[in-house]
Amino acid sequence: MGDPASAMVLEKLGSIERRLDDALARLDLAIEHQKIGEEIQIETVKFFELTSGRQQMEMEGLRQAMAAAATTTQDAITSELDALRRMPNLLHQMAQGVVSALYPAIQGAKQAANLAVRDRAVSGPIRCVFLVHSIAMWDALADVYETMARDSRFYPIVISLHSRLLGMGGFGGEADVSQAFLRLGVPHLRFDMEDSFQGLAILKSLAPDVIFRQQQWDGDIAPGFATGELTFSRLCLVPYGTTIVQQFDTQADQSSLSQLGFDQEYHRVAWYVFCETEHSQAFFRSFRHSDPAKFVLSGYPKVDRLLEARGRGAWPIAEPHGRSFRIIWAPHHSVNERSLGFAVFASIYKAMLEWARQDRSIQFAFKPHPGLKNALATAGILTTQEYGQFLSEWCSLENCCACGEEYAELFDASDLLMTDGVSFLTEYQLFDKPLVFFDSGNHVAFNATGQMAEACAHKVRRFDEMQHVVRQYQRGAHWGFEAERAALKKLLRPNSRPAAAIILDTIAEGLGVAVDVPLYRAAAR
Repeated sequence: MGDPASAMVLEKLGSIERRLDDALARLDLAIEHQKIGEEIQIETVKFFELTSGRQQMEMEGLRQAMAAAATTTQDAITSELDALRRMPNLLHQMAQGVVSALYPAIQGAKQAANLAVRDRAVSGPIRCVFLVHSIAMWDALADVYETMARDSRFYPIVISLHSRLLGMGGFGGEADVSQAFLRLGVPHLRFDMEDSFQGLAILKSLAPDVIFRQQQWDGDIAPGFATGELTFSRLCLVPYGTTIVQQFDTQADQSSLSQLGFDQEYHRVAWYVFCETEHSQAFFRSFRHSDPAKFVLSGYPKVDRLLEARGRGAWPIAEPHGRSFRIIWAPHHSVNERSLGFAVFASIYKAMLEWARQDRSIQFAFKPHPGLKNALATAGILTTQEYGQFLSEWCSLENCCACGEEYAELFDASDLLMTDGVSFLTEYQLFDKPLVFFDSGNHVAFNATGQMAEACAHKVRRFDEMQHVVRQYQRGAHWGFEAERAALKKLLRPNSRPAAAIILDTIAEGLGVAVDVPLYRAAAR
């Protein structure tokens, strides 16, 4: 330990030891003083009992003086005890100082070691790990994984993780992700341990050449899988949704572009970020913190995934009396004032329930954002129990249901979408069906992509207005916006080749794997 940080630690520890020795010595002396004072008082009392008159008065004065001395001694002891009581806090503060001094050195050493591991030569198939904490976001990566599973250049591994929605509450939910993968027939490993660093140790033993994480934000991910822990491999990102907003906070400057969406630590250290549109590629590059070549215009794999569902629609509500008018109601989670500001659920959910009760000619599939329930509780709008009661009443109606997870087939089977934002404003347009956008009137500004998506939607700002528009389309009103929708779809599909194929070729070429390599994974599967 010859470095300055180590010397500083030893010096601080020596100072602590010297202070403790001094405090204990003073405490011993104070206790000895107290014993002497008590002995003097006892002898004084004895002498006082044998004398009278003036001697008694003199001895009374002496006794008072001794009592005052004893009190002074007791105060000294109390002071020393108070100093000892403060010692744990002092030690804690000094430990924090030690950690602060050593942390940069430790992190630097760890990152140097990680980079040395990352830059090892690739041998055999390219080992790609998909860290999955949200099955609702899986469609963004599903085609990439499935294409890899058919390509002898790659060995894909899927891992289910714990997470927390919107960075709130404790970590959990891995079992739900795992169960969904079982239903989908996706082989996967389970990192269901409470200590995420145990999972990190297993991940390192897998020696992945490439890691895909679903989000750029570390707040939703357990600390063992934070950006700084994953740099032993080449990090890649396929955005889980098309970002259509300028900012993520209604109080932020709406004329500037948010770093949250395009300039996080994950973006900066990533090997490749695969951009869904020309707009997003330009947004990423505008911050000028990374090599612009790593922002690859691949297109969005989820778009291809959604389009594959056309003609394969599945509607979740029985229709014993013939075909109904099918509506998806998709409320956003941003009920908090300091957020995106799109959500109108709190102001319309009772009216929606009454509408569904009264009009059985319409079937409603409730498709909320996964974070809505927690957001309502956190904002104090609806408790978890109250939200559960609403869902129970909603699903008790024969023309209503609640949906989760994958939704491509739901989109294809529906007739119309009602939403207050955000990602569905682009994704539903691929199906060429009416989209009614309930504008809250106080949401964050749209970026260039969002403006194109908004131009394709029928915008309303009141519940009765939304009902009126829906009934028009139910009676067969023409769905327009052809030119606007064509421009948006052209933006969303920038290449003639599938996005997943471009992503695989980019990774292989980046690692110098231009031709097929021997297929080693048959036995493992």
